[in-house]
Amino acid sequence: MLVQIQKDLERLDGGSSAYIYAVNDQVVLKSPVTLVPPTDDSSQMTQYEYALDAVCHHEDIANERIILKRLERTPHANILQAISLEHPEGMYLRRHTPLSTRLQTEKAPQSIRIAWYRDMLRALVHLHKLEIAHADVRLDNFLCHSDAIVLCDFCCSRPFGQDNPSATSLSESLGVNGPSQTVSDITDRFALASVMFEIETGTKPDLTLVNNHPELPVVRTGNEILDSVIERAWLASYESTMDMLRDIESLSSPSGSETGSDLRTTAIERLQTQVNDWRRIRIRKNGNFSTGQWPISRLLTHRRRSSIVWCMYGRTNQSFQAAPKIGIMFGYISIKRYVNAPQLDCNPAQAYRWGKIPL
Repeated sequence: MLVQIQKDLERLDGGSSAYIYAVNDQVVLKSPVTLVPPTDDSSQMTQYEYALDAVCHHEDIANERIILKRLERTPHANILQAISLEHPEGMYLRRHTPLSTRLQTEKAPQSIRIAWYRDMLRALVHLHKLEIAHADVRLDNFLCHSDAIVLCDFCCSRPFGQDNPSATSLSESLGVNGPSQTVSDITDRFALASVMFEIETGTKPDLTLVNNHPELPVVRTGNEILDSVIERAWLASYESTMDMLRDIESLSSPSGSETGSDLRTTAIERLQTQVNDWRRIRIRKNGNFSTGQWPISRLLTHRRRSSIVWCMYGRTNQSFQAAPKIGIMFGYISIKRYVNAPQLDCNPAQAYRWGKIPL
């Protein structure tokens, strides 16, 4: 299906569910991927695929909003800071350079790389204290500001014990989060070990299951303690993420800020003002931010689509199974009826996913 792009904006990056656009040199807009709606004479399968993709894209952004709202109350220097989460076009976030981009242009010394791993683990320790798994720890989801690292992209994040989004039915294959069927601090440490291996060697690890046990590549980073950290994280032998952090900190210098003052040189209030001014100019120029995607609610009322949507809710992953129980298909509803969070809006899938976590 065709994707509609935000007009006159520089697209910096993007995945299957959202694109990152430049606002200025300090702020980006993360906006859900917007698909060109099918025509009335499109096949039922085309309409089904459109409905499925539209909901999944908006669910991913809604899920990330929930996490970032939670983190606004408990910020951390090594976790991406939200500038504004309240606008319909998407989320305004502080801008940093992707770590993958830096790795393409330079080979940092191992002392700097170890400091990166320390920052990555500090971010995960903070997240795990909230009993939240990032669930998508990959090189692409780390940003850098000078030599400091920032964790980003919380679309897949969920409370401990929820389904592992990278779990695979292939008996000899291991996903990003390892063999577990549910997420936890263990699955994030497994994924981070793979990121560390990739940064150290320049290649992704080839991880497979043999007789229900991970078969690991030989780890040779030139540092025996670092080799051991990676292997222990893959083998789930750490009791906690803090234990893994202590091992990395034993290799690194004591420098590094946990307060975040070095990462946030511009006050958030000033950036919010910049966003509001930028939006006013853009709306004056283009009318609004809408690029033509049907609102989710229209999928319910448009001819022939409501039955397709209902089937989709009944046949996709577990998070959608709450919909028949709640009695609503889509459309954002107040989550206040399901969890104690009167300030948040959430669809039924989010109500199911986040019902057990204090917001």
